[in-house]
Amino acid sequence: MSTDPSTIYDETALAVCLVLGRARRLKSAVYDSNFKSDIRKIYALACKTLDSVKILDRTLMNSGLVEGADRAHLSANDLSEGSTACQFCLLCVLAYDLLYRGKFARHDITIRRLYNITNDSKSSNKLRRAYKEAIRSSKAHDLGSIEEVEMKRIKLPCYARVNKLLTSLDEILTELNSNGLEQIIYEVNSVSYKRFLKKVRKLQNGQFMLDYHLHDELLIFPSATSITNLDLYKAHKLVIQDKASCLVPVLLRPEPDADILDACAAPGNKTLQMISLLSSEATLFAIDRDPTRFRRLCENLAASGADRLSVVGPTDVNSLPHNNEHSAEGNEQPRVELICADFLSIDPADPRFARVKYILLDPSCSGSGLYLRQPDGDVHTGEKTKMNSTALTTTTTVPRPTEVELQHEQNADRLKRLSNLQACLLHHALEFPNVKRVIYSTCSVNTEENENVITECVQRHGDQFKLKQLWSTVKHTPRGSRMWKNRGHNELACEACIRARPEEDLTIGFFIACFELKKSRYSVVPQEGRGGKRKRTVKTSDSSNIEKEQETKEPKAGRNKSRKKRRKTSADKPCN
Repeated sequence: MSTDPSTIYDETALAVCLVLGRARRLKSAVYDSNFKSDIRKIYALACKTLDSVKILDRTLMNSGLVEGADRAHLSANDLSEGSTACQFCLLCVLAYDLLYRGKFARHDITIRRLYNITNDSKSSNKLRRAYKEAIRSSKAHDLGSIEEVEMKRIKLPCYARVNKLLTSLDEILTELNSNGLEQIIYEVNSVSYKRFLKKVRKLQNGQFMLDYHLHDELLIFPSATSITNLDLYKAHKLVIQDKASCLVPVLLRPEPDADILDACAAPGNKTLQMISLLSSEATLFAIDRDPTRFRRLCENLAASGADRLSVVGPTDVNSLPHNNEHSAEGNEQPRVELICADFLSIDPADPRFARVKYILLDPSCSGSGLYLRQPDGDVHTGEKTKMNSTALTTTTTVPRPTEVELQHEQNADRLKRLSNLQACLLHHALEFPNVKRVIYSTCSVNTEENENVITECVQRHGDQFKLKQLWSTVKHTPRGSRMWKNRGHNELACEACIRARPEEDLTIGFFIACFELKKSRYSVVPQEGRGGKRKRTVKTSDSSNIEKEQETKEPKAGRNKSRKKRRKTSADKPCN
């Protein structure tokens, strides 16, 4: 971590500049960079700054502090080692910190940095006055303060998962209550999901509650809660993770002693969650191909209490920041092997992966489901920023038809490339010889990346795998069972899959599908005794497995061994 507390402003401004310049999306701008400050604080500050870039722009204009300021946002071609943010983005970050973060801001640092940029000792007072003026004119210009902007959007709550490697739910509840937070208690089996969501929307500051589906590990706080300021978060006992993401390891339901492979593991939240589901007899392989993201993965797991790590890649395991907290009582962790490699380059026939029965695949995607958590400046608003050396103005323009068509073609081409990659990765996961279950997830709402990918894989691997029904679709389920209303598209035969919708489930947009190995239609049960009958399963004309009793003669000596038909693979088939 950096010893200079002002570094976070420069690094956050760089992330904001990359997003506004359309060089990267926010997540990759933050996690793929070698930032020295707390990566989670950078992400949170950048997210809030981008979310309010319009009102900050107007505030800076009204203040008169930005005339002649550099506003050349970084593009993909400009990005290089040692790149810095434009002056406008740095001012936006400093202005947000000064105007909105209240007691959590470092006003002494902010004011000093503002003076260094503007050479105006009254810059902070000018910004405050300019902000009030911007609010007064917000209705005429359709701008609005940060609070007004938030009111126009769906307010998602804050989710924090209990890190069971370091603590337990009871310990977390005890500490939160001792800190003055109030738990809203309800009976899961007597409250409907609809009523539960109403309770979540009514949460007030200082309150929290347990989740409806993940009652033993997921906490819910009001949307304005600063979880990063909690000591439990700083000690890695609470992990900020959206509910939809937390569902994936739970739905995979691995056997505690089985080996698991996490194909695109960074930054490691789901990996960390899966570690808590496994015994010391299991091995978890966590793979990521990007060296920077791979190091983040290693650091995240080590700092969060994973203590049986081995690294195959450019990171030294001895350099990782191991957590000094003792693991939760009675916790015996699996072995975790971290591998820096492209998942498509991994050989399914490698003996290391012979015991892999479960694979989690959360590949790169468009991130279209993150629009409420991860605003990308004017990317989603259709705004265009004019460059001017003497004034900073932001205008909303209606693109010409040719521009709309070009943007549509670019988006369609990008989605096509993404879906092809996702299908290749899923095909590859289904080629592992002993895999029993493969779960596929994206934080995308696009059919191209979800149902279309699943449909293609069903057509190709349907003789060996079936789509597993993920929870029930029926409201009145047996006691203790779970249901989920929003499903994959029926017209594409993906109703077994789950979709999470912000407007209905108060989560990010998310998609989950699970492939499960069919029972073999060729396996033979050994004979009962000499001269007796044996029962075998024969292949039938339809897709169902029908067992038939057949009378057979006793085979000759030396030929009475059961033969297990090896499952076919399609490793030699190219991805479509």
